[in-house]
Amino acid sequence: MRFAKAYRSVAVRLRYHLERLGLLSGGYPRIVVQRAILPHGISFEVANLTEYNRVFDMDEEENCLRFLLDRLSPEDVFFDVGACIGVFTLHAACKCRRVLAFEPDEGFRQHLYRNIALNKVTNVEVIPWAVSDRSATVPLFTDGVAGRSPSLANSGFGGQVLIETHALDDEVARGGLPLPDVIKMDIEGAEILALRGMRKLLTSFPPRYIYVEIHPQALPGFSSSKQEVMEIFDAAGYRVVLHLPRGLEEHYVFSAAPH
Repeated sequence: MRFAKAYRSVAVRLRYHLERLGLLSGGYPRIVVQRAILPHGISFEVANLTEYNRVFDMDEEENCLRFLLDRLSPEDVFFDVGACIGVFTLHAACKCRRVLAFEPDEGFRQHLYRNIALNKVTNVEVIPWAVSDRSATVPLFTDGVAGRSPSLANSGFGGQVLIETHALDDEVARGGLPLPDVIKMDIEGAEILALRGMRKLLTSFPPRYIYVEIHPQALPGFSSSKQEVMEIFDAAGYRVVLHLPRGLEEHYVFSAAPH
């Protein structure tokens, strides 16, 4: 498996540079199949090279995805917070009862819908608002589907759109959301807002596992730090079961129960 992963990584990077230099045609949009995780494969319609890389060059996210999939049960509810084009969403949908995919960016959300339809998945519900600490209408900063992942903090993005935000605690309390068993969260520094808005969930109805991509360089834009993120999990009784640094980001999987 290690050789296959290394080969994929080199192939994706080679393709990236060949396309960027105009030496290879991408032929977008096109349908690709990711078979590295599940034998039958998951199909994606990729509209640009960035999306192609999101499907095939998952870096250390592949390890976290495998970790979560190995621990999902057929009756579980999975929250994909920051679903993007659906890499985690569609793999998890093959392993559990229900997936809620949170994606506030309209462009990514339309691509997510197409990938759900492409795989004929019926147990995914797409949520069009962002997970945060309160209900509000705020700007989402974005470079579009071919650029960086959008963020609630402005760090030199080319555009912005207004979106709704809600707290998981509020939506669960009013019955708008089910209780999640496993959560994946990758929201470009806004993980601290999401965590502040789910303290009751963490302590009263703790999901078994929570995978968070922590963005230490983005957290100051939310008046926070990695220390606050770790303190929230520690106060709720969670412990780290997987930690994988990745460049400027860090991948953590937290467990609510003895392992």
